[in-house]
Amino acid sequence: MSDTNANTRRRFTAEFVRKIINGELSGEFADTESPLRIRSTKTGAQYRVMKKVAGKVVKITAHTADGQIIADAGRVWTLSEARKWARAVDADLARGRAPARKPVADSAVTFDKLAEELMKRYAAEKRPNSVKARKYGLRDASTILGSKPVAEIDAPTAVALREAFDSAAIAQRAWLAASWVMSQAVERGLAGFSPFAKGNVAPPSRPAGRSRYPKLAEIARIDAAAAVVDTAPARIIRLALRTPLRVGAISTLTWGELDLEAAEVRLANVAGRKFRPGDGETVRVPLSGLAVEFLRSIRPTDPKPEALVFPGPSGEPVKGFAGAYRRIHALSDTGNWSIHDLRRAIPSIVADQDDPGCDVFDLDRWLQHSVRTSIGGVAATYQRAEGFRSAKRAADAWNRVLAEALRPALAEAA
Repeated sequence: MSDTNANTRRRFTAEFVRKIINGELSGEFADTESPLRIRSTKTGAQYRVMKKVAGKVVKITAHTADGQIIADAGRVWTLSEARKWARAVDADLARGRAPARKPVADSAVTFDKLAEELMKRYAAEKRPNSVKARKYGLRDASTILGSKPVAEIDAPTAVALREAFDSAAIAQRAWLAASWVMSQAVERGLAGFSPFAKGNVAPPSRPAGRSRYPKLAEIARIDAAAAVVDTAPARIIRLALRTPLRVGAISTLTWGELDLEAAEVRLANVAGRKFRPGDGETVRVPLSGLAVEFLRSIRPTDPKPEALVFPGPSGEPVKGFAGAYRRIHALSDTGNWSIHDLRRAIPSIVADQDDPGCDVFDLDRWLQHSVRTSIGGVAATYQRAEGFRSAKRAADAWNRVLAEALRPALAEAA
């Protein structure tokens, strides 16, 4: 902490409150613009009001709607809300009334207005993919709730949102976003009830998992089409159909993580990648032989270890695949599929072979699934092996199947 200065009076600003939340300032401070006070705690910033009443100092701390002290009120309330609450508390104490412990509900606060404010904080703290998903959910929820004051959002409104979409996935996305906003509205005292809370209105049905995946002949056509397109997203797709890494891992893959001599990749546990609990700092994943050949064909001379294997136009990781999908779909005549569908296709195709050379457990380890998704009971509790050899069997099995499917194209290229 850079400062420790208790009971200092100063004009509060959003930046000042942020410093308290982040632990850059410690102690207790009084606002020069209102009766509001703020002090640093282990969990953030706590608001309160102190006033002498009948010769005694009365301390009122910010509370939630259900009476719990908000130890991190600096994150929950805006500064204007906190000042409004402090002035109301001060006025109540001056009149001898029971002081307000939470902000007075503002009937003018609409769903869109509160969502916009919440997203500013969310975007500053969360990963880009999470922010993008939350924005989509809020956009969908806004079609029903947008201009409605949060204090007026009730059970019939929630039912209308649940039934507004033909897609179960969109309905669930909108519901989760609406639940997030309304939980904050209740906590801030802007609404007395959230119909989206558990036990109130029934949520929409969970979307069914996709069952279709590209078949082997389609994968061969996808690879040929991606070779023609030959952009960074297309190259990512070509690696994904050779070794089923998640798109977040491939798009952030660096040359330093690849060991093409050993035919493996050592993925670092960094933001944007999905790791299992207990995975550690790196995870070894075997590469298929065809993946190694492809990576060698695109490797620059003496690449820097930190350089991305598939850099986007600005040198940053690739963010959009829509254009590549459209072109590859059209050239390959394979309909609608995504990179993640390839992770479904590869184990399904291998397992359907007469003599696959590996089992379902091997395939799951290559996909980097948790042991608990493959086996259960006592075995799942005690099985802690890295599983590299098991995953290598799956990689070799897929390499044999894919090489046969790509043989005509490879022969033509030769």
